[in-house]
Amino acid sequence: MSSLLVVLSAAAAVAAAAASRGPDMMPRAAEGAKAEMTEVFKAVVTNGVEGFQPPLVDGGILESEGKSDGRGIQELWRVVTGGTPGDFNLYIFAMSWKAEWCYHQNFPGCKKPRSFWEKNLTIHGLWPDYGDGTYPTTCSSEPYDHDRVVNAIGLDVLETMWPNIQVPEEFAGKKYDSFWEHEWTKHGTCTGLSMEEYFSTAISLLQRRFLTPPQLAENVGGQTTRVDLEDAYGGEGMAVLDCRGKVHLNQVYLCLEPDPETHLPGEQVACPPAVVAHDDTCGQDSLDVAAFE
Repeated sequence: MSSLLVVLSAAAAVAAAAASRGPDMMPRAAEGAKAEMTEVFKAVVTNGVEGFQPPLVDGGILESEGKSDGRGIQELWRVVTGGTPGDFNLYIFAMSWKAEWCYHQNFPGCKKPRSFWEKNLTIHGLWPDYGDGTYPTTCSSEPYDHDRVVNAIGLDVLETMWPNIQVPEEFAGKKYDSFWEHEWTKHGTCTGLSMEEYFSTAISLLQRRFLTPPQLAENVGGQTTRVDLEDAYGGEGMAVLDCRGKVHLNQVYLCLEPDPETHLPGEQVACPPAVVAHDDTCGQDSLDVAAFE
């Protein structure tokens, strides 16, 4: 345990120092720290470390992803680095099953779900990733612009396909936009795409390439199987399935190769082991497909 903490502390210190010099310096000055942190991350994911608590670092070299919904608690950690727009190895396209997100929740969107959400996945995000347990974040200071995005896509399409269920739709503007602003700032700025391209690309993936399969739409309130759902997305290893309580389907993650010229998502590929280790949390063959209460 002591050697683990020494490595974490040293790597975090180097990365924090690099981050203080600005995002453009982060990839170069912190490369050694990133490599060490990645190895630690892989060891923790693979073997576990009882009582492990990563140190806090300004700017967040380690990010907690706590998942708690009354069906069990998971707390996962990922190594986070700064980055350069367009410099990453794959996209993770994250889609959510909103009825599960709404389980025993009192959010406005859960009280008045749109009909589309009842039988379709919605967008959580389109995330650049290094594929090794790390990902770039906040790669530029370009602020989210509500008018640009809405003019390019349409407010109704965004609220349907990429909803913020925690805020009433009548609060259109800054408060409802907080989810889209978060996704752009944290992930979109690292894609190398324009703001309009980023949001329209994610919408297109959901509308045209990865329509919700019948294995979900026809089993709302019942069950599907892991094998059937994986087959719908190309077979074993082609979809990472996130569950609450190991059996309640919550999210589906797909991995896509970025085009080196345009930075747009290209061919779907099997997600690398580090992504599977972190995000695949469904531990049963039969999976519950929640319906809105």
